[in-house]
Amino acid sequence: MARSDTGKLLTVCNYDPHTNFWGTYWENVKFKVEKVDVELYRKQILEHTNNFRKNHPQVDPLVLDDAISAFAQEWADTLAKNDKLEHRPKNAQKFGENVFMGSEINECWPTDYWYNEIAEFEWDNMEKESTRHFTQLVWKASKKLGVGVARSEQGNWYVVCNYDPSGNVPGKFGDNVKPDYDLNEYRKKLLTAINALRKEYHAEPIVLDETMNKNAQATAEKYSKGKVEFEPSLQFCTVFYSEGTDCVANPTHLWFVNTQEKALDWKKLEDNKADTFTQAIWQSTKKMGAGIFRKGNNFYTVTCFYPKGNLKGKFADNCKPK
Repeated sequence: MARSDTGKLLTVCNYDPHTNFWGTYWENVKFKVEKVDVELYRKQILEHTNNFRKNHPQVDPLVLDDAISAFAQEWADTLAKNDKLEHRPKNAQKFGENVFMGSEINECWPTDYWYNEIAEFEWDNMEKESTRHFTQLVWKASKKLGVGVARSEQGNWYVVCNYDPSGNVPGKFGDNVKPDYDLNEYRKKLLTAINALRKEYHAEPIVLDETMNKNAQATAEKYSKGKVEFEPSLQFCTVFYSEGTDCVANPTHLWFVNTQEKALDWKKLEDNKADTFTQAIWQSTKKMGAGIFRKGNNFYTVTCFYPKGNLKGKFADNCKPK
């Protein structure tokens, strides 16, 4: 130890045997295994799991089960001992299972990691392997949850969740993996918003038509695959694409309607590119249908109206200012 001319205190330490040899870190660098309140952590995992399940209509919350948690803890301890992430062998597995490894402990990370697979989930290919953490997390028939957590000597945390009944059952995905929106509620919300707009412009309210709903839904699913084919029965049809769930809470195409409204020249209705707005307030329209389809993190929405609006020469009779 010595002090420099500028007043800095300099310290040199030497070690014997020599350290930091390549390839010897795992044998010589041991992390302090921090303790975690396992019971509290299990409750936190349960809470986060149920928050995600709540996003999916008709899917009930899970409850913690002590016996299943003991089963999960046994495997978490094994993973930490071996410091290797893998599922329990199938011949020893009694429940559905999700596993996670991370260098830090956080009650959000495992569930967030598993649920975020929804961005890659394909509703027309539900059983693919790469999104089975997500599907197990929201599996409708699962009722109980067990949680195990352990840390390896090298500092890696292992989290194991077991589910009963088990999810990811071949042939049962359609019954158990539900979209994170309620299609009927979406249709009602959209109808209410459109009728509120129609009232402002002196048009009578319209109603939902079940046949038009089915056709709109079929078109939304086709559109998600790049096939834009409109049946004559759809009449006037609006199709929109968006990312995220905002279009469910605040339908994207209705937002587009309001944007068109602000730029509309009422003296030149037929020359304006505001056909979505003018259709929404079209006086002689009596009913509508709506569909929405999710592909990954993208939403495709379709709304159709009958009788069709935006007919040349009929704008003055059907579109009234406030």
